[in-house]
Amino acid sequence: ITSARMALYLLLEQQIGALNEEQKTLVTTARDDLERQLATINHLLQFTKFQIHQEKQEHQLTCVRELLEDCIKGNTSLANNGGIRIVTDFFENDVRIMSDSEGIKVVVNNLIGNAVKYSPQGSIVQIGFRQEDNLLKLWVRDDGPGIAEYRTPTLLEPYARGDHDDNISGTGLGLSIAKNIVE
Repeated sequence: ITSARMALYLLLEQQIGALNEEQKTLVTTARDDLERQLATINHLLQFTKFQIHQEKQEHQLTCVRELLEDCIKGNTSLANNGGIRIVTDFFENDVRIMSDSEGIKVVVNNLIGNAVKYSPQGSIVQIGFRQEDNLLKLWVRDDGPGIAEYRTPTLLEPYARGDHDDNISGTGLGLSIAKNIVE
């Protein structure tokens, strides 16, 4: 997969020679398909990893604001491509929690990625957190179509997809992975 990916990028950068428009379209389609397949493989590997290693989480002191800012940076390109703006609603600056920070990043990246993928062009995705007593409340709000009520009982199961997923790439594993991490 890595070799095929590199070859496609070299072709698109025209390092080997010029491409005509039909060839560019063909290579771009192949590259995009390969990226989707790679994302699917990564989701499957992540799903398996978190099922096997549920008890082996390493907890460390984590700054919530920094963790969320890292996740936002990782989703900025996807948001920009969709004409979507990510805004923050952080009420506190220095909240630190004991957590599996890598696991929490997977959860937050999944929530932000879903919000961006399902939001209409030109909309805003809002991410925030607030500490209330001994709880940390985190939210991701968007203007997407939402989830049909009849889908909610199975939404966190592996391979579950919503009604609006026909034109949106994904494996249906993200929320299931997030659920396993949170539990």
